[in-house]
Amino acid sequence: MEFVYRVEHVYEEDGIEEVKFIGVFSSMEKAQEVVAQLIYKSGFINYPMDAFQINKTKIDRIGWAEGFCSLEEALDSGAK
Repeated sequence: MEFVYRVEHVYEEDGIEEVKFIGVFSSMEKAQEVVAQLIYKSGFINYPMDAFQINKTKIDRIGWAEGFCSLEEALDSGAK
């Protein structure tokens, strides 16, 4: 298996992005089944279906391989 399917519930409330990590699944079908199980549960039902995100993710991959900068550093470099 080279890919997994990451499920998250993402929405914005009072200008703040809220992300709930749901899980990682071996197939798109399993990920969709989980969304179907949760969509009408308490809390989730108050948000549109598209708040659930399923992202195909390659495994054995390093994220942020180039490092990162702080928000302050990013703002400073953008001002120059």
